Amino acid sequence: MSMKNVLPVLLATAGLWLAQGAALAQNAPAGTPPAAQGSDFCRDNPGKCDEARARMQERCAANPEQCEQMKARAAERKAFCQANPAQCEADRERMRARRADMQARCEADPARCEQMKAKARERREWCQANPEQCKAQRDERRAQMQARCEADPARCEQMKARRRQGPQNPPPANP
Repeated sequence: MSMKNVLPVLLATAGLWLAQGAALAQNAPAGTPPAAQGSDFCRDNPGKCDEARARMQERCAANPEQCEQMKARAAERKAFCQANPAQCEADRERMRARRADMQARCEADPARCEQMKAKARERREWCQANPEQCKAQRDERRAQMQARCEADPARCEQMKARRRQGPQNPPPANP
């Protein structure tokens, strides 16, 4: 898999993690680890990390192909970050800012946040039930975006730059 193909996958994955992080941060059930996990969290909460590892092993046992793909993407990202530490740190900082922005939006408009979480949950469940259709839709959207970018590269770069910056103003609340 080339880096050209990896970047959209990583961005999509990061987007999903952000959506899940915002969902977990807002109404996390008791005992759910916070969105930001790592060696410090695991050292302080070994039981929760063990539970998370067990859930991951169950998922990998149920779908080993997807698990191998995730491990391969993680290894590629790790190699990329070792080669480009400044870029990875900038990416992490951007993700932290987006997560904080999402959390602030959820605190400002909990009803809208609940709607977004419900929609994301429905989509996730639908994709789990219909993986081929979900993949086809994702591939179609990706192809459409690629065609738009090939047609107008300057506009495409502007859109990417805006996406990297994150939203400047929160969207208006639904009446």
